[in-house]
Amino acid sequence: MTKRTNPGDVANSFVRCLLADIGDALGGFSQGDWETTLEYFDNRCAYSGQPLDTKTVVRDHVIPHNKEHCGLHIFGNIVPATREANNAKGSRNFREFILNDNVYLSGMDKAERERRFNRLNEFLTQSGYLL
Repeated sequence: MTKRTNPGDVANSFVRCLLADIGDALGGFSQGDWETTLEYFDNRCAYSGQPLDTKTVVRDHVIPHNKEHCGLHIFGNIVPATREANNAKGSRNFREFILNDNVYLSGMDKAERERRFNRLNEFLTQSGYLL
């Protein structure tokens, strides 16, 4: 017997495909974009500040690439993260995660949270993703 897919999963997959196509039409995300992004964040997790290397880095959509937030897969919306930070953030917007997470970022004081939030917001703005 085949298990039915949740209708919400189908809708989210469709939206993600559509967002990927829009991102490609707007220039996509190149290896050069990734290198620029890594350099901007000093090869550290954009959320936790932990040092990253090729084995520990993952790419995260700052504004989630899903039907709720509609983040695009383009330069400015993709940042380096640890797998743990990416999993903890899940489908939340970066604002909600950095300013309100009381589990993964529980050891981060308010001033550091605001600094990280401002750095991410600055990156989004400088890249042209948020105007």
